[in-house]
Amino acid sequence: MDCPTCGSDALRKLSLIHESGLSFTTSTTQGVGIGTGLLVGRGVSQGTQMTALSARAAPPWRRQYGAQVALAIGAALAAVAFSIPALWIGVVVFGAAAVVSMRWNATVWPHLYAMWDRRFLCERCGSVCEPIESSRAQVDLAGAAFPALPPSRR
Repeated sequence: MDCPTCGSDALRKLSLIHESGLSFTTSTTQGVGIGTGLLVGRGVSQGTQMTALSARAAPPWRRQYGAQVALAIGAALAAVAFSIPALWIGVVVFGAAAVVSMRWNATVWPHLYAMWDRRFLCERCGSVCEPIESSRAQVDLAGAAFPALPPSRR
């Protein structure tokens, strides 16, 4: 496979670049202190670090709709509790936004993800592309897959 921009065969799949640039960390801290009394504390932290290249090669994001659903439910509860009809507009707006996000995640996002999963980064020119099959690779594969057979004896 070759880069369609520069012809180089130095290609790396975006999903592998993204995954190799992620680091997950967890740390626990404990401490004891003496003041007006004995103080004991413990803390746990977790985090993710990502290289710039990993961020560039990241998959497309799904749309988040949890806050929209929560706001729609909150507006509905407030409309019922305080008898304010104007709050029903908020229910409709936030509910519609949540439905649009859910439909986008179900219809558009899978196509974007599939397209991302087929793409490569050229390490020579830096372009992100879907590679083309090179004639050099086809010749090498043909020779390796079908070695010459010895002549038959009759």
